[in-house]
Amino acid sequence: YQSPDSYLRGGLTEWRAKARWQTLTNPYARQIQRSLSTNLIGPRGIQMRADVRLPAEERANDDPTPREQPKDPVRCMEIEKAWKRFITADCFDISGHRGFHQFELAIAESFPAAGGVLVRIHREAAGKSKSPICFELIPVDQLDEGFTRPSDIPGRHWRMGIEFDNRTGRRTRYAILRHHPGDNVAMRHPEPGDKYIFVPAADMLHIFIPEDVAQTRERPWLLSILTTIQNINSYEEAHWTRKRAINNMLGFIQKPEPDMPGSPDSTSGL
Repeated sequence: YQSPDSYLRGGLTEWRAKARWQTLTNPYARQIQRSLSTNLIGPRGIQMRADVRLPAEERANDDPTPREQPKDPVRCMEIEKAWKRFITADCFDISGHRGFHQFELAIAESFPAAGGVLVRIHREAAGKSKSPICFELIPVDQLDEGFTRPSDIPGRHWRMGIEFDNRTGRRTRYAILRHHPGDNVAMRHPEPGDKYIFVPAADMLHIFIPEDVAQTRERPWLLSILTTIQNINSYEEAHWTRKRAINNMLGFIQKPEPDMPGSPDSTSGL
């Protein structure tokens, strides 16, 4: 019996490729992504509702217990307005491509095909934002599962692209590839640099749901039904092949002897 990571390290790249191909070409797999994002996130996304209570000095003397103190509508409105300004694509995403709602949808749709996603936290303001924080969405393909070796820092080790503390088992760093492994040389950024970017674990959110104890990396959710999807594809292909064969069947009516010119059965005018 092998460990969960041993199974993942041997076939994770291939499993992700097969699952992603099904979401691109198979309508049932694509519908799984849509249903997950629709039911988990919804059309408007997860809304923020501030719940700030009036401070003690601003409450009336005859107020009930602090547990029932009234809501502060002014402060709540200001917080919600600031949040709506921050979650725009210009302020929330360091690249300015996605807002908070697009992040939610991308994260939810990443589970069937990839098993999860990475979100990097940048401690700086993006765009017109005044808040010194923004985020970056990174596909899990750029977390190199083949990066397993001793660490250059004593007391740590690398396992499938993640650095762990030997004593506590806590994650300390992530080895992120500068380029997507599927990009060819012509698609890569021209600036030279190291192969990896080492990001502290405090600045990285590795979003996935582990299914086994001590599972380090994510597993595509479509992995367990890839065979079923392939059987459905084969069944539908056989079904439509049969329909095409039936519709292509032709019949010809031929008389034993041709009509003689001038006979009553002749179709010619002679």
